Amino acid sequence: MTNTDTNLTDKTQKPMVVQSQKPKSNMLTIRLQKTQVMITKLALIDDLNALVQTLVEDVHTLTGYGDVLLLLMNEETTELSFSAITQNTSSEPETTTDEPLNPQQERLKNVYINTFNTDDAMLEKVLDNKAVLIEPSKIPSETKSPLGELAKVANFSKMCVQPLQVNDAVIGVLIIELSSKDTLSVEDHTLMQLLSANLAVIIHNRRKHAQTVEQLADKMREMSILQQIDQELNDTIELNTVFNMTCDWALRFTNADSASISLYYELTDTLETMFNYGYSITDEEIEALRGNSKSSIAYRVARTGRAEVVPDVSIDMDYQQVEQNIVAQMSVPVLREERVIAVLTLESKKLNAFTDAHLNFVKNLTNRAAVAIDNARLYNESEHERDKLSHILRNIVDMVIVINPEGKILLMNQSAMSALRLYSASEHLGQVFDEVIQFRPLVDLYKRARDSQESMTEEITLPNNRVYYTKAEHHEGIGWILVMQDVTPYKEMDKLKGELIATVSHDLKQPLSVMRGYLDLLQMKNQFDTSSENFINMIDRSILNMRQLIDDLLDLAKIESGIDLNLSPVSLKKLIREVVEINSSRATLKKMAVNVDMPADLLTVEGEENRLHQIFNNLVGNAIKYTPPEGKIDVIAERRGSVIRIEVKDNGLGISPEDQAHIFERFYRVRRPETESIDGTGLGLAIVKSLVEAHHGTIRLESSLGEGTNFIVTLPLADELSIHSQS
Repeated sequence: MTNTDTNLTDKTQKPMVVQSQKPKSNMLTIRLQKTQVMITKLALIDDLNALVQTLVEDVHTLTGYGDVLLLLMNEETTELSFSAITQNTSSEPETTTDEPLNPQQERLKNVYINTFNTDDAMLEKVLDNKAVLIEPSKIPSETKSPLGELAKVANFSKMCVQPLQVNDAVIGVLIIELSSKDTLSVEDHTLMQLLSANLAVIIHNRRKHAQTVEQLADKMREMSILQQIDQELNDTIELNTVFNMTCDWALRFTNADSASISLYYELTDTLETMFNYGYSITDEEIEALRGNSKSSIAYRVARTGRAEVVPDVSIDMDYQQVEQNIVAQMSVPVLREERVIAVLTLESKKLNAFTDAHLNFVKNLTNRAAVAIDNARLYNESEHERDKLSHILRNIVDMVIVINPEGKILLMNQSAMSALRLYSASEHLGQVFDEVIQFRPLVDLYKRARDSQESMTEEITLPNNRVYYTKAEHHEGIGWILVMQDVTPYKEMDKLKGELIATVSHDLKQPLSVMRGYLDLLQMKNQFDTSSENFINMIDRSILNMRQLIDDLLDLAKIESGIDLNLSPVSLKKLIREVVEINSSRATLKKMAVNVDMPADLLTVEGEENRLHQIFNNLVGNAIKYTPPEGKIDVIAERRGSVIRIEVKDNGLGISPEDQAHIFERFYRVRRPETESIDGTGLGLAIVKSLVEAHHGTIRLESSLGEGTNFIVTLPLADELSIHSQS
């Protein structure tokens, strides 16, 4: 060490607790006790400014030397700067921190010591946590020592510089003024070590506390602003209003000079400027300058989806100058589901004007703006689509009624209004469907579909004697849509066809009976060889198939002409078990398992037992017929709201989507190599569907090729059916 400074210790100082020290004299013991009291008092001061001022005053009183000066390290700039100095001498009364600074303090306030890349030996020792003594008069004039210059500004003839260290980092220095004759004893040095260790921890904790409080306050302020932004954005669906508010809030928070928002169209890879604020030229002139350029910072952000802060636009080759004197720019993408829909650009006339806090706020702002912009765009599009849909609905013949999940009418076209004899549709929109529509069959169909959460179809005859094929179907996010198609002409045609089929079928039964009788006589009076017997059997089987076809045709004609069911309470549990038992021998021959899953308290339905038996016998029989050997069939029944739901499920051949569309049509059969050898008339499922609908139920299927088929039947409970029949 040179004669300009004295190294008081070569060991790195570690924080010490006063109680751990062993006093070497009575005087030291007293001073240590005072030190303990002082540290305890300082630890209770919350305000950082009050803390540092009280600290220097107390250190001055405790040491008994001259003025005490405190410098604290700025964590961002690595500079030591003025924090506090004693405001009184030993002979002057103590003053408050609210009084103005004296000339000496004003000079010290402007002193900054940069600790980065220093070549000053004394400062290096302090930063290495070593105390030093400095006498400015002994420092050579050619030496540029920051601490020496500080001593001259403070007008100290001699001073002790004690570093304050926490976690191996110097956070500040405590400087005590000494007279030219003062020397530091070993006890003084011990006291300074204790003070620096404990004061450093107190200052560090208080600064961290102050930073935390400030950050929390900033966060709360930002959250309050964002909450207000949310409220404002949620109150509008106008695009221009959303753009205006977004730019306004961004300018307020960042103190930028101008802002603009451009929409990005991914399909065409283009930006379209929608809103400008703070520019001295018109929007048309701005657009002419920008054009459709694909070399701007905003365009770059739109393509990458990453925000960019350019502290100096003069070094960015993609910068497009619109306004004079712009120095810094920040562009942030407006993202919606990871898709860039717009870009917000802010410009400032100050170098490096945008901080991380500005960027974080604008990102939060654009996240909220993204929802508002997307909602506004969707609203505009939906309004356009709504107008188009309304025009289409007004001009179609079918009746259409849309009911929301709460049971209120959303839409009703003119055809529905006329057929149901209602006044203007606008008078009924938003009203409860059950209260507006007085025609019970239509209301009952809607209720059954709603309660079972299943789509339902039914033919309904309106008071005008027109027959409508009515479908109630649920659509997620919309509710229920009722579509009614006038099928009166088709019903009249079907009636004529039914009468024709009934007449022809009846006339065909007699010759078939004659053929069967003579075939029996031939077998009784003649002896045939094996080949002839096969021919006779083939004729007999063909007659049986023809007779079955005629019976099915007559049955179908009877059902479709309006069958009168002999209703009575029917136990589905018992009926289904009987059906399974009847088909068990066929299942056993194919080594198939038929499983029945029904709750013990399965309720009854009101129907005609023979017809219900016909329905499920056909479904179970088909499942056995079209399932390969060793397959599996499940019959599952359960209650769902006001209906009973029955599933007949197999793991057989399955039905293709093309065949599913026609499976319930008359004479339709699935034509595949696997089904060529299976007998059938193609009328079974048509009869099943007619019988199910006659019981006011529904039938549908779910199937995939190679994975089996599931037929699903819903039948209303007895009380629901009684109400429907009475109406």
